[in-house]
Amino acid sequence: MDLFAISPGTLVDPEFLSAVLGISVKTLRNWRDANRGPKAMRYARVVKYKVGDVTRWLEDQEDED
Repeated sequence: MDLFAISPGTLVDPEFLSAVLGISVKTLRNWRDANRGPKAMRYARVVKYKVGDVTRWLEDQEDED
């Protein structure tokens, strides 16, 4: 799945995002706890990621390299 093909306002869950990024859900949780990964939000007490925030974070990671 190509995140850049999904509408930026779409909310995705950690399971979906971990599958797309090829990392574990635990890694996403660790990043979230350390304020290192893509911006997360709580939506109805469930963690969600806005696709636009994730793609922006990915682009920022490329800029840092």
